[in-house]
Amino acid sequence: MENKLERIKSVAVYCGSKTAGEVFEKAAAELGEFIAKHGMTLVFGGSNVGTMKTLADAALKAGGKVIGVFTTNLPSALLHDGVTEAIMAHSLAERKREMIARADAMIALPGGLGTLDELFDALALRRIKHGGHKKPVGVLNVSGYYDGLLDFIRHTNEKGFSSKAAVQNLISGRTVEELFKRLAGSLPPERESAKPSLKELWRKMARNRKTYGKPGGMMFANAFYSAALNFPPEAWRECGDEIAIEMLAWVDDMDAKIWRNLDCSEMVAWDWVELLQFNPLVLAHPKCPVDEIHPLDLMQAICTEPECVRFVDGNAIARELKDDEHVKEFFWSQKAIEYARKYGAEELAELIERKKSEPREP
Repeated sequence: MENKLERIKSVAVYCGSKTAGEVFEKAAAELGEFIAKHGMTLVFGGSNVGTMKTLADAALKAGGKVIGVFTTNLPSALLHDGVTEAIMAHSLAERKREMIARADAMIALPGGLGTLDELFDALALRRIKHGGHKKPVGVLNVSGYYDGLLDFIRHTNEKGFSSKAAVQNLISGRTVEELFKRLAGSLPPERESAKPSLKELWRKMARNRKTYGKPGGMMFANAFYSAALNFPPEAWRECGDEIAIEMLAWVDDMDAKIWRNLDCSEMVAWDWVELLQFNPLVLAHPKCPVDEIHPLDLMQAICTEPECVRFVDGNAIARELKDDEHVKEFFWSQKAIEYARKYGAEELAELIERKKSEPREP
């Protein structure tokens, strides 16, 4: 087992923010200590309460590296202040993706609904061909805590709702040593651990237009984004400008981490101008060359999405376009004036107000 264990460099552990008895606390401490003593990194939810605290404290005490993936919608006072590294996620969904991306195996300690949500998310993604993962998923079945769940999962197979292979994807062990022996035995062959390629996924989906639609459209972009959500950041940094343009144009609610890591290195100012027609908020992208975009294009973006005024020098634009007749051709809303004033662009607000009041030619 020892040779295979060396391939598990980090472990994501799902557990509760409450304590529920000495036997469960002891198991959490044993797991944290085992992970640290075997040179693995612990990835957990980042809290300093309940089983999470017991787990992290034990790993830290044994000299291990501990990464806490914490959500910004929780009180900062709940963040464990002893972690080696704290990762801030903007949602529970983002936290789950981050934990899976940083782990070579996932384990659930006894816990409540949040723990079960994380466990089943990891299990479901193991069944997805593109954008999922092949990492082993297990439960530490302390005092038979997960017996009922394991029986129910077998029941889903008996009733025809899941395959035998899907049932076998959930590994269980009553002790830490037993669980890790089984996890190590379920690791995919090393050749399958190669870094995934978004370009390859793109090509495969592009060939199946009946299912995903044609590249360049919203249907394809959203299908691709959903399939690719769990690819690591480095995959998005190497995705290529074609994929970056498609994502920025059509997927409005894109994960902030993916948004930042998209490969925009080959994109020129004209690419960004075209993107503004689909998604004006690309002005917020850190790589968007705002200074190279014509003021009229920036004004069009503000007209379409008034919040864009946050990402430009509104007063400079107003001075540049004060005598430009094209400005009054835009259909300005009161919201654009309010946003301009809200973000300190008083000259822009006055220009819009003036152009808005001028009569239009028939």
